[in-house]
Amino acid sequence: VDNTVSSDPMFVNPVAGDFHLQSTSPAINAAICLPEVPTDFDGKTRSQGGGCTIGAFEYDYDLVTPS
Repeated sequence: VDNTVSSDPMFVNPVAGDFHLQSTSPAINAAICLPEVPTDFDGKTRSQGGGCTIGAFEYDYDLVTPS
């Protein structure tokens, strides 16, 4: 099947509804940037790093995820 992610996206806390990504997520910078989707659900501009992040939230390089 095309366009299927088969690895753990590494959400911060999906049980609590936090679908932001941890810093080691394979979804970071793995999406095609689309001009029709300039911002994420938080209103952050897409393409904060070397590419767009797969999912509803662009990865925040300024946010430190606790390990």
